[in-house]
Amino acid sequence: MTPFESDIAAQADALDRLSAHYAAAGADALDAARGLVTGASQVVLVGMGSSRSAALPAATAIGGCWPSDVREAGELLHYGIDAIGRDALVVLVSQSGRSVETVAVAERLQAAGHRRTIAVTNDVASPMASAADVVLPILAGDEATVATKTWATTFAVLDLLARTLVDASGRTSLPQDVLRGMHAVVALRHLADDAATGLAGCRALVVVGRGPTLAAADYGALILKETAAIPAECLAGGSFRHGPLEIVGPEVGVIVLAPSGRTRELCVRLAEETAGLGSPTWLIGDDGGTLPTGTDRSWVTTLPAIDEAYAPLTMSVPIQRLAANLARGRGRTPGVLLRSQKVTDRE
Repeated sequence: MTPFESDIAAQADALDRLSAHYAAAGADALDAARGLVTGASQVVLVGMGSSRSAALPAATAIGGCWPSDVREAGELLHYGIDAIGRDALVVLVSQSGRSVETVAVAERLQAAGHRRTIAVTNDVASPMASAADVVLPILAGDEATVATKTWATTFAVLDLLARTLVDASGRTSLPQDVLRGMHAVVALRHLADDAATGLAGCRALVVVGRGPTLAAADYGALILKETAAIPAECLAGGSFRHGPLEIVGPEVGVIVLAPSGRTRELCVRLAEETAGLGSPTWLIGDDGGTLPTGTDRSWVTTLPAIDEAYAPLTMSVPIQRLAANLARGRGRTPGVLLRSQKVTDRE
């Protein structure tokens, strides 16, 4: 087992520790974060790569109470940072706390006298954390390279933060069925074997999500590129029919995330259609309802059903396993970056 695969297996334990922390001592940091939103005009979440992906559902949840947006740090730094007023709450997200663009945003805001910043990071002594007013640790521990534990724990902390901002009496720990579901899923080492065999001949992949799972789709496309060096794109389910359907065919694999929720049937229907049009298609659903039967060109994986809001946690695991399998098939060691590095320190 490579360090990357060990990190995949360790995600459930990391979430257990994080949930226990924020249910006890970490609740004070969430209280401090809630204090910063009082009188705020908007909430802006800022990050790069998988950190930005993890912030997408939180922005949607917060958007019910305050105008909320997710900005890529590299773009915000050069286009728009001066428009962020001091009454905006800015949530800075970087697993390392050292991503060059996110650190630069944090330092620019600090120099301008901004006093409504929250850092979500694995390193509470990092430059980004030092420039923030409140720090929320993700407690992922050491990680080999490509984000696995840090993706899951970043997503979880941002979920707890969003719930805290929206409802002062809200939950400060993860639901037990979510934690149990993650333990069950990470234990399935051969979760993606059949799909990996079928998708191995594709020249490109599309990962489709809707609602909360759009975060997992965006993250999944990123780690497929990082880990297996295969072109991969994230698409919202509805967007697929607005032009991209033209790329469907034997050389383009499609991965559709379809948890129980308001758009499940739409996602299942899309998977059936892409398979019918010749694309090798992997449908990842849950046991909250009936799923179609796979074929020789399509595969169906059934995960434990949990609240749709937390489905990105469990549904990211099959894609992580797929990335590892495809990497091996392409002569790469899963999780070993050849041209990139874990912490991006230059623009």
